[in-house]
Amino acid sequence: MLIRVTMLFGLLLTLHTVRAQVLFKGRILDSVTQQALYPVSVENLRTHQGVLSEKGAAGFVGDYLLFKHVGYGNKVVQVKFGDENKYHTVVMNMKAVLLKGATVRKGPSDYQLDSMNRASIYEDVIGYEQQNPCLRR
Repeated sequence: MLIRVTMLFGLLLTLHTVRAQVLFKGRILDSVTQQALYPVSVENLRTHQGVLSEKGAAGFVGDYLLFKHVGYGNKVVQVKFGDENKYHTVVMNMKAVLLKGATVRKGPSDYQLDSMNRASIYEDVIGYEQQNPCLRR
């Protein structure tokens, strides 16, 4: 009897620590147009392994999957028990990205002038000739 209780207790301990791998299937949609997004990067935050959305993401129960797409905010979804039988819909919201300002100047920049000067110094040695007509003097 003691052996049976010990075996049962050991079995319960091992079952408690076993985590089943789940294939996370579904579609990823734009929140406004409801159109499918492709390709979306999917990363398992525990293992840091990633795939593109067409391949399907795999994770263990309790893992978190990070969905990323250019122009959209990141979305984190937890893999739950029973997810292998479900077809999921992940809705992503657009996110504005503010780019830093740029200054466009007419004519060659200081870097381009320096490059032209160095090219003229070594022109005889390597037989180099400027290819871009806007950089010629």
